[in-house]
Amino acid sequence: MTSAQDPPERTARMAAALAPGDLVVAVGADLSDHALHLACAAGAHVLAVTPDPRRAADVEQSARRRDLHDRVEVHTCALGALPDQSARDVPGRTVDCLVGRRVVRMLAIDVDGLGPEVLEGARDTLRRGRPLVWIDCPDERAYRAVAAVLWPLGYRVQDMQDCSPTLLFAPAAPGVGPVDADMSTAAGGLPRRGDREPERHQPLVDQGQHELGQ
Repeated sequence: MTSAQDPPERTARMAAALAPGDLVVAVGADLSDHALHLACAAGAHVLAVTPDPRRAADVEQSARRRDLHDRVEVHTCALGALPDQSARDVPGRTVDCLVGRRVVRMLAIDVDGLGPEVLEGARDTLRRGRPLVWIDCPDERAYRAVAAVLWPLGYRVQDMQDCSPTLLFAPAAPGVGPVDADMSTAAGGLPRRGDREPERHQPLVDQGQHELGQ
């Protein structure tokens, strides 16, 4: 996915779910858009992660130019399931190692279908803060792999944007059956936009955000 294809609706929804000072980890193709928009519009503190040193330098320069350098923290590394999995001659790290004990409110992951590896290295982060997870799932295989990590942790699909597509996974509300409440949905393939009721999205995201504040 390219930045030009990123729908404004998605970045607006992401910003609406955040409060000033919330910690966001933004990984991959939409790095500059997400990092700068969320730092500016939501007042979030963003960890922007890319294995490309030139991309990292561009984001740092843009953050300084917009006076966002205190809210955008750029890391040049390859995120994966294990900390020693380097790529493109840059060090490998996990999300858990990167954030330490900090509480993450949102993960934004666009890594060409490699999201499951990033999530595997974020299990402690997911359990600790119950962050909202926006992640690209370019095909059914990627969707199943992502669901295999997130379903056992109590996450369900709450929204879908058509580019890629990109899915929002949020913690399911206690005692409330989510739209795709069991693994049979994951086994059956990618969800379709028409499979869920649009009016149910906001309360469920609000519940996920409430849990994040606990």
